[in-house]
Amino acid sequence: MFTVKLNGGVRLTIGESVIIDNLLDSSAEVVTSDPISLMDDVFYLIKVEYIHAIDEAHVQLEWESSSIARQVVPSSMFYYTRHIGGSTPSPFAVHVAPGDIDTTTTALVEGLATCVSLEECSYVIQTKDYNQHNRYNDGSDPGFEISISGNGGWAGEGRINSIVSSPPIEVSAASVTSNDWQYIGEADVTHLSDHVVSKTSFVGALLCGDRIIVDRTMYTVSSTGTFDATRVPLPSVYLGPTKTSVSVFKASKSCISGTHTVKYTPSVRGSYLMDVKLPIVEEVQRATTSARSHSSLSGAFTLTYHGQAGVDPLVSGTIDFDASGEEFKLALESIENIGSIGVSLHDCNDPAVSCSWDVTFLSLEGDVNVLVPNKMQLGGDLAGVQVEELVHGRRPKLIAGFPRTINISPGQTSPS
Repeated sequence: MFTVKLNGGVRLTIGESVIIDNLLDSSAEVVTSDPISLMDDVFYLIKVEYIHAIDEAHVQLEWESSSIARQVVPSSMFYYTRHIGGSTPSPFAVHVAPGDIDTTTTALVEGLATCVSLEECSYVIQTKDYNQHNRYNDGSDPGFEISISGNGGWAGEGRINSIVSSPPIEVSAASVTSNDWQYIGEADVTHLSDHVVSKTSFVGALLCGDRIIVDRTMYTVSSTGTFDATRVPLPSVYLGPTKTSVSVFKASKSCISGTHTVKYTPSVRGSYLMDVKLPIVEEVQRATTSARSHSSLSGAFTLTYHGQAGVDPLVSGTIDFDASGEEFKLALESIENIGSIGVSLHDCNDPAVSCSWDVTFLSLEGDVNVLVPNKMQLGGDLAGVQVEELVHGRRPKLIAGFPRTINISPGQTSPS
């Protein structure tokens, strides 16, 4: 329960509950609430409203429980919220860009139902991230893996006119073209700046009101501000991180950036089974050694691989604190079933201070459990090894709505 010592009126609110309501009694000296239940490790809003009439004003908040004798509530029990200051005070705007391409990617129905043999057919794929947000085009190749194989009619029989072969007809050379973007060049961007600085002149390639994509986020070229050979004004400040040599793309106003057109030409009528997959993404993890300042690393460590459930974890060979990429690779590939890996060094100017090894899993497909370090043989004050996932591995996966069957009608009769 809570007690307020004062010389006036008081109202005490804990969370959403008013537990003392004596605000209009300006002569009160001690007011105690009924018992109230509070949970451990939960923050409660505390609101004290106080009225004072004459003489020196004072108010004191106390509490007690079955384990705490009545006492003034310690200042260490109070927490408060406030806006942060500094160069970026709150509240501030946050711009969220779409994430990496995911299997939520879809194909627009038009162009997928029917087509005519010996004619070019096409349909559009809309790339999306994990949360089904449409993505903008960042110039990267999504690497769609497309297969079109006959499964009915002449296409399924492998028939071309009067000739029948056993394997079904395969449509090869399907092309994928990115829509609605044009690479303009590179620019330097600064957090909270109202413009980007182009490496080469964008004058002529861009006009005020044009849409541009910078670091996966769409902006509009502002009609105010200086627009010259090196400066492109934005209508609002750039909210991304400061970077140099960022690719800049021009997008139309049709809102189809992030789409790709697939074109193919079937040679035989019949039905076909079409697959569209996202390609494999190789898992990348980084192991980093560190020690306290003014201390030097020495010794070695190992890494443990936890494979399938029910299989005992496997330990790598010993890895010296100053191991080369090849030595690291050999030690890790000594683990059974881990297969082939690639290793590159980063930030390893002085291995006695710190070193990082980036490990790319070339044989294991999909998400790989993060390697667990054992630093028992590593010397140095507060010496340690940390392993983090840089790239989440992914097996080849079908995009939403696939596989699907398409029907190809025969073309017009040739006079020949």
